[in-house]
Amino acid sequence: MWENFIISERVKYNNNNFRNLNLYFWRTWGGKEIDLVEEAEGKLYGYELKFKKDSKMPKEWKEAYPESEFDVVNKKNYLDFIS
Repeated sequence: MWENFIISERVKYNNNNFRNLNLYFWRTWGGKEIDLVEEAEGKLYGYELKFKKDSKMPKEWKEAYPESEFDVVNKKNYLDFIS
């Protein structure tokens, strides 16, 4: 439910602010994943959506997309992400 809430609110935020983005999720065959990936102006931004705990960037993500950014959205910082 947390992931669905954050993604739907982020979509609303992006639409309301006329941000033209492509949205994806990312997963390896081994099960590593990133919950939300935004592509804007040729750059990738990966977000892991965790209610309570922190998460580390999968090394496979950084190897595949070395110029990308990564952040964790949790109950402490989600308001900045959706507003």
